[in-house]
Amino acid sequence: MEPEAWANGDLGERWFILHIFEAIRRGELEPAILMGASVEEMEAYLKRAYTPLVERMAREGLNPARWRSRQRAGYEEYLALALYADRLYGSERLGRAMRIAGGVEPDDFLNGLRESLLERETLTLNLPANPCWVLLPKGLKAWRLVAPSDARLTPDPKRPDWVRVQTPARTLTVRQRNGL
Repeated sequence: MEPEAWANGDLGERWFILHIFEAIRRGELEPAILMGASVEEMEAYLKRAYTPLVERMAREGLNPARWRSRQRAGYEEYLALALYADRLYGSERLGRAMRIAGGVEPDDFLNGLRESLLERETLTLNLPANPCWVLLPKGLKAWRLVAPSDARLTPDPKRPDWVRVQTPARTLTVRQRNGL
């Protein structure tokens, strides 16, 4: 079965369920807000519809062949990148990327994400795995490690914006070399 024509609704559903689930787990919302659904059903949904995409993006980074596909693979690669961006950089950067994308094509979003990251002199990334791939626009030529100082950053020679991060730390802070 082919995916729906527009991924934004699917993305919004996955994003919204994730954030409601996390708020319930933190005690900020009551499970009654789920209107009959259970926390266990939400968790099962996220394990099926969210976690595999984010884990794959952390493990592999953006796959150019999947990204360019106009089939299910491309649809899922877009979802994976957007959900991963939310996990890695936070919802503010994801929202900003969407606002400045300037179009509806996948590359519009990717360019918006790059621009949204470049707007910040310093980024603190929430690392989902060790090791993991992260998007740093212009790669290590433009960014330097702030913390943890023992993290290892390895650029991908075929994807200049992608860097492999190795550190047991859960966060990584980088700063633009030339400022804003």
